[in-house]
Amino acid sequence: MDDKSKSRELERLSKLHDKFLESLEPTRGLKSIHVVSGCIELGTWLLLRWDQEVRTRGDFVYISDAHYKRSGLYIDYDSLQGFDYDGLVDALLGEVPPSSG
Repeated sequence: MDDKSKSRELERLSKLHDKFLESLEPTRGLKSIHVVSGCIELGTWLLLRWDQEVRTRGDFVYISDAHYKRSGLYIDYDSLQGFDYDGLVDALLGEVPPSSG
């Protein structure tokens, strides 16, 4: 496969990925985030705060995986606009009230 073919294929896959994200509905109670069933419970407080930031940016986030590793909580997500929310999520995790759920 030459470079031009690879470039076209990557562009096709990128458009397909974006179309998939655009087809998703927000998870109940949220406006701009879809969480796949099977992820650990991330907590209402965290999701609502993250959802607020995503809406402010005019973005949509698809959370495909969330689980605990030895190093802590791991969240795999895709942003329709390509934003990196890692710093925000880390900051929010540091602020989570002890009784939030």
